[in-house]
Amino acid sequence: MTVLTGLSLDLRMTIEKATHLFISYAIEDVALAEWLARKLVNQGYAVWFDRMKLLGGEPWPQDIDVAIKERTFRMLALLSEHSLKKPNPSKERTLALNIAKTRKIADFLIPLKVDSAELDWLTTDLTYLPFNNGWAEGWRSLLKKLEVLNAPKPLATRRDIAATSFNAGMGLVVEKSESIVSNALLVKKFPKSLTIFELKRSARNQARDLVDPRWAAFQISESEVAAFGRPPNDLDPGKWKKKGSVDWPNVPEYEGVRTSNIVRDLIERTIRARLLRAGSHIHPKRGRTYYLLPQYSKDGNLHFVGRSGKNTWCKIQGQTRVLRPGKPAEQVRHLFAFDLFRWHLSKETVAIQIRPTLVFTDVDGNLILDEKVGSLRRKLTKSWWNDKWLNRLLAAADVITHAPPTPGDGLALTDQLLRIEAEKSLDETTLGQESTDEAEDDLPEVHIQDDDEPEDELQSA
Repeated sequence: MTVLTGLSLDLRMTIEKATHLFISYAIEDVALAEWLARKLVNQGYAVWFDRMKLLGGEPWPQDIDVAIKERTFRMLALLSEHSLKKPNPSKERTLALNIAKTRKIADFLIPLKVDSAELDWLTTDLTYLPFNNGWAEGWRSLLKKLEVLNAPKPLATRRDIAATSFNAGMGLVVEKSESIVSNALLVKKFPKSLTIFELKRSARNQARDLVDPRWAAFQISESEVAAFGRPPNDLDPGKWKKKGSVDWPNVPEYEGVRTSNIVRDLIERTIRARLLRAGSHIHPKRGRTYYLLPQYSKDGNLHFVGRSGKNTWCKIQGQTRVLRPGKPAEQVRHLFAFDLFRWHLSKETVAIQIRPTLVFTDVDGNLILDEKVGSLRRKLTKSWWNDKWLNRLLAAADVITHAPPTPGDGLALTDQLLRIEAEKSLDETTLGQESTDEAEDDLPEVHIQDDDEPEDELQSA
């Protein structure tokens, strides 16, 4: 709660009627600003955003200074490489900091970090909320912050207000159910028994790499593993002997390890083994990232069923041109790739989440692993909209579900991504957007600065 003691009567009245969240941003970040405004309104918060000034539902001062001084509960400042250089966002942040000092409200300005830009001297002492690692993460942090501040929620018809903020108005939302595609494949079936294998004594001096990743096995000790099924015949199964089995639902632990954790790990390893045997590759620095080479298919394309139910395709490999200040233009290739994450819906229900991404190589096919690749990926995919992400998600799901099982692995996945049935839907034709099933061939040239954020690291599973 804001402390009002020690302030003049006029100032206390000004603070008490401050009900809006003011969004300060640069035009280059308008997509995030619009998304954020609608999300906040849908939660009941009144928002001032210059492109949708009536999200609060009542007349608003034309003068931005007056709006910030008299009607703003908190300012949400989108900090990016663009907003830090623009005069208007800088002026708004300066005014907010002065108000914070005058009214003794330490967090009147709430910075939202959008990209890799370093905070300026005005905001370097403030704690920012991270939108640079994903909008979902930043959104959760912002909601927690507003709850702690007890931010006003004056909007009653919040969904209608959010809907009318679209150019299409209320006609955008139609009374028709819609199937929303998630990014998760459900694991329908997995074994209720673990088989314990022991490395034969004659093979123990060769056990530097105990288990080939093309066999899903969980290492319990230097000579013992747990698995769903036996080693494949092409991986020298003769060096292993079966020691016994564990009815894991009724045996909580085996050799000090929780059996439920072993099972969850084996589910992930089983999918990994299938993908590797089918021709996928694991990124050497990002252990949850799988990528394909053009020879994965006969024509260098992935063929799958698109959202409309029609057969479609996307290229496994494309090419783009990278421009860096003071350096010659560089041709790089991008490969179809996706990240996989295990998701526990409940004790007995496990799903696999898919996140489409890209992996880069030089023209000779060598992986690019330096610190610039993260920035390159973000800049190339910045203009991707729902259709493009959805096509790649469906293509990745097709790769996973068609990867043949290894003998006896006992795992069964749903053949399609999980779907959520919504009571209402959006009339996308009203927005003037055409839906397409066809993915891109090549990506446009991209400019990379020397001070871009390095690649994020993911730990191997």
